[in-house]
Amino acid sequence: MAKSLKLINQNLTEVISNSQDARSFLAKITDKNSFVEYDTFLSGSNLVYAKVPVGEGIVTGWATISDYPVYIAVQNAEILGGSFGVAHAQKLIRCIDRAIKAKVPFVSVIDSSGLRIGEGIQALDGYAKVIAKINELRNVSYHISIVNGPATGLMAVYAATSDFLFISADSKKNSRGASISMGSPMSLSALAGLNKPAEEVLGASQYVSNGIAEGSFKTPTELKKSLDLILESLERKTSKSKDDPNRITDNLNENSSPKVIIDALVDDGKYLEVYKNDAPSIKTILASINTIPVGIAITAADNTRRLTVDSIKKLTRFIKLLNKSKSPLINIVDCEGILTDLESEKNGIIRETVELFEVLATCKQPKVSVITGDAIGMAYVALASKDSGYDYVVAFSTARIAALTADVAVNLLYADELNGTSDPIKARKTLEDRYNLDEINPFVSAKSGSIDTIIEPALLRPYIASYITSAVMD
Repeated sequence: MAKSLKLINQNLTEVISNSQDARSFLAKITDKNSFVEYDTFLSGSNLVYAKVPVGEGIVTGWATISDYPVYIAVQNAEILGGSFGVAHAQKLIRCIDRAIKAKVPFVSVIDSSGLRIGEGIQALDGYAKVIAKINELRNVSYHISIVNGPATGLMAVYAATSDFLFISADSKKNSRGASISMGSPMSLSALAGLNKPAEEVLGASQYVSNGIAEGSFKTPTELKKSLDLILESLERKTSKSKDDPNRITDNLNENSSPKVIIDALVDDGKYLEVYKNDAPSIKTILASINTIPVGIAITAADNTRRLTVDSIKKLTRFIKLLNKSKSPLINIVDCEGILTDLESEKNGIIRETVELFEVLATCKQPKVSVITGDAIGMAYVALASKDSGYDYVVAFSTARIAALTADVAVNLLYADELNGTSDPIKARKTLEDRYNLDEINPFVSAKSGSIDTIIEPALLRPYIASYITSAVMD
């Protein structure tokens, strides 16, 4: 017995001593003493150097972050560079499986030199199994990736499966700066004629700016604040708030800017904007209304007046995120349609629109549309139509809802009346006014049943709070 205990202690000491950096990072982003480790001694082998990688270059287990339970895997670069092999995959899959069964978020901390070459095709199969398993998890919960070193090849693919990806911007951390790439980052840099470290070419600045990364961090403390906000927004069933659900916002009658709308809707003015750097023409936020967690998507959040390939992708991604927690979706709509220029067609706007409609048809959480300005053509169908899956649709009295904008409609419908007129400018104005009165004003849509009600903007919160509360109770 004494010899057995001694052997266990020796092995445990070796595992811990060879994973100090990984364990230190883990301790800084989780609640104190909350981490429970699994598969501590599970290890494979390195067929090149004939050395057993004790601990397998990855630490896995369960912990809490701000009292929210998570399963977590931290790759350990101290063991063979955190290289990925068969046992590494096995250890990671076991941890993901536990998260799937518990339906709790999974956190991946990535710092890996890539494939363990000596294990060849079996290691590649391990990647395939891990990627399949993490996608299975995403059907029931959230995957948060933290790139704290290299994420190369298929590990880059694994990182990109996440709902939220954060990447280290700490260039002083160690010689292994954080980067993401399908190919060798140094080779890619050299082929491009650049003599720069991987983290400068394919690191935080690149991936935050292109929207793949939710954000960057310089310290674990900074990262933990972001994790706290995400988990609080997604995992809570209700929030604590004394904000009156019937609160009226008088200035909304004069100013319906995104900021005023958000402040009018959400409890206590608190919200978290997600996917901020991805397609800024649509704003996506997590908040609560009458203590109920919701997601709010605001189209035309800048001066863009039409849906683009990127904004459609972003909205689809956001709805999928909300579906995991069954959080209601609220669309704030002011959009003239869909951008159908040649570049958009080539970039697959048809495919992205199809996927948006598929998500709307399959996601079962309550979906609300508030038309504050324009809802024209495809924008109405994708963002507000009851036949696309929206349960409750309201409009401001100044909303404009139609198949065509007034200027286009006049060109198509009233061309004969414009021809030969002595004052075409005045005639066009008269015809546009007629179209606006007869076709585009929201009362026409309300009469047909397409709109549930037309509301005074100041009463936005009472109407939406009342509907959301009743929908969740049902």
